[in-house]
Amino acid sequence: MTRITGVYDGVTVRMMARAYAEACRSLPRRTTPAERKIIAKRILGTAALGERDPALMRDDALAYLGA
Repeated sequence: MTRITGVYDGVTVRMMARAYAEACRSLPRRTTPAERKIIAKRILGTAALGERDPALMRDDALAYLGA
């Protein structure tokens, strides 16, 4: 398992939280804990690469999930 580490400022944390909430809301059904974990890890990974646009983080997580 790959461990994602990083320190993020408050603005970035809010952007990641927004991307996560929007990704979970956009699914046509309730998400399972496993799906939420995948979404969260993907958003953290995308942010670790330098992405700061919540819409792009959301879309990437959903595409990775296959949604």
